[in-house]
Amino acid sequence: MAENAKAVPLALDARRQVVEPERAVAQGHYHCVACQERVSLVPAHRRVVHGQSIKVRAHFSHRIHTQCTATHESIHHLAAKIMVQQEVRRSGVLRFSLRCPNCHRAYLKKYVMKPREGIGTEVREGERRLDLAVINLDTNTVTLGIEIQHTHAVTEEKARQLELPWFEIATTSLFRTGKNGEAYLETVNSNFFSYQPCLCGNDAFSFQEAQLRAAQRRKIEQQQARERQLEESRRDAASREAQRLARQEQLRLLRREQQRTSQPGAVTTRTAHEVAAFRARLLAAIPDVFDRLLAFTCVLGNCPGCGQESIFFDSSGMNMMPTWSPYVARDKSGHLWQCRCVACGWQAQKPPDGLTFILQGNAFNPPAPGTTIWPRTSGPREAPEQQFWWQDTE
Repeated sequence: MAENAKAVPLALDARRQVVEPERAVAQGHYHCVACQERVSLVPAHRRVVHGQSIKVRAHFSHRIHTQCTATHESIHHLAAKIMVQQEVRRSGVLRFSLRCPNCHRAYLKKYVMKPREGIGTEVREGERRLDLAVINLDTNTVTLGIEIQHTHAVTEEKARQLELPWFEIATTSLFRTGKNGEAYLETVNSNFFSYQPCLCGNDAFSFQEAQLRAAQRRKIEQQQARERQLEESRRDAASREAQRLARQEQLRLLRREQQRTSQPGAVTTRTAHEVAAFRARLLAAIPDVFDRLLAFTCVLGNCPGCGQESIFFDSSGMNMMPTWSPYVARDKSGHLWQCRCVACGWQAQKPPDGLTFILQGNAFNPPAPGTTIWPRTSGPREAPEQQFWWQDTE
């Protein structure tokens, strides 16, 4: 007798029903699932081993000198086959549950046995062997396969080769009871989703294949998410770089503008509308300014003295000044012309900040047709006795 056959995890009672030792009664008669020999119930107790008290679970035990060589695994395997066969023969219906490994949606399937169908054990299907199978007795063909798992699950190779609907159940959780009291088998693997895909799209030939596809899909989604994140980071970096370059360009233009306006005679380019509006305002203040000046620069800004907006003439460089107008005045020395505010009398050599306009007048230009010109003589010419604007003094 093999050492591991002394203790039996399951047994058959007098009605040939599989019984667990925890539910067995001491006066009952029980037989081994594998060898059909008489076994005895050993209730749970404590045993002292090497001075330590060890709890021993309830189990069945063979009698002395037994010839049974079945292992715990084979007994669980045989017991599961017997229980499934008994349930099918009793109800004529094979109920089993499915849970999608992707979305975890649960399904309860029901296979109703036909009149000429039976359930057999160790049925060959192609190059593989099924633990249990629903067989059509007329054609001797397999319509449904059942695999029982105790320690070894169905391999992926076998799952690929089986070309019929099949499911796998575990001996540790064989039957469950539904809400209506009906017993059903809890599957741990199946290819039913390859015949009828889940609502989530799972159509794998096994749960392991579905999990592998889900893992691959998650990996692809994570890679795509990383790529989107990198692309967003690149776009953000490009946007920040563009903003930085735009700020640099604005700063460069501002500094260039400040340098131009800080130089004598420098001016910012004005639009035609601004120039036309300023010319109209200047003509209203000094009607003959364009006739008596050739090149001059004006600044439209606020007076530092009174704060009012006024026209100021820039005396720097080669600019001409309207000395006959109240918009200019001499400095304290009486030699240099300065810009002047007509409202408060404030004057300075440099005009205040504001809109700068570089203008050109008509003085010293060729006269228009019909204008009286001095006669040219061979001798020195005497100027007419009249007062010109450059001879004006205050």
